[in-house]
Amino acid sequence: DTGFFRILLSAFSAEGCWDTASLQVRVVQLFRIFLPNAFTPGNDRLNEVYAPSGTAIGSYTMRIFNRWGQMVYLADEKHPFTGHDHSGRPLPEGVYAVSAEVRSVHGERAFLQTTVHVLR
Repeated sequence: DTGFFRILLSAFSAEGCWDTASLQVRVVQLFRIFLPNAFTPGNDRLNEVYAPSGTAIGSYTMRIFNRWGQMVYLADEKHPFTGHDHSGRPLPEGVYAVSAEVRSVHGERAFLQTTVHVLR
């Protein structure tokens, strides 16, 4: 579980002496990221958006590139990638390059590069 916890250590010596020490520790959620390798935008309410998932994710920015290296979409948590370009036109089925910067709720940053298959 996450949160603040008090840890108590009790120690006993061979001579019969004992002592205790305590410390309050904070347990935070691990920062884990998963980027799927495919999604199916098709207005069927299944796999409609492409976005990072995982734990302790605070925000992200993703750039989506076509096979010629042109950026076709800039995504973030408010505007996830829906398989459309900047103008709202559906992108053709195919493989797109993804460059992502993901920030955790604790201030950590991760940079990922992968590909995603848009399946229609």
